[in-house]
Amino acid sequence: LSLNDSKVVYLAKESAEINALKVKIDEIKRMNATVDATNLSFERRKADLTARIARYEAEIARLEARREALIKDRDKVKTRVFVDETCAYCGQELPLDMQEKARAKFNESRTRDLEDIVTRGKNNNLEIERVKASIEDAKNELANIPMPSKKVDTTELEAELAKLQSSFVPFENTDDYARLVKEIEDLKATM
Repeated sequence: LSLNDSKVVYLAKESAEINALKVKIDEIKRMNATVDATNLSFERRKADLTARIARYEAEIARLEARREALIKDRDKVKTRVFVDETCAYCGQELPLDMQEKARAKFNESRTRDLEDIVTRGKNNNLEIERVKASIEDAKNELANIPMPSKKVDTTELEAELAKLQSSFVPFENTDDYARLVKEIEDLKATM
């Protein structure tokens, strides 16, 4: 019993430092796993925001092209000239009152077309501003993503653990073990 008790006390004493190092290493590895997960989350968020910004910039390019097309359409409508002063069937000049009706109809159509183009242009410009605001929001969000955290290196602790484990002397090789075994042998001899 004394031999077993001594062995338990010796192992508890000698393995306490080893076990403490193992616990510390395991805790650092768990923290590193959390850091990896957080960093991966940040990288995914960055990739998502970068892709979103690229989509917004493509949308801006499309809206700018649409704006240019609307400007060309507006210029075409503005350059339209009233030419219906003659009858389409016979080619004779129309009476003045019919010319005025046709001119009024032409001007009304031209004004309606211009108003329609201007309205579409304003809506397009509002959409451009909305997309630009979305780009700014995404860029601000991207700038606010924290830098990746660094992991704690465990190689020194693992080397220290390996050193402790290699220098661990089994209980059977200690003086205390030899003394207790000798006492047991002496007791057996007296029996």
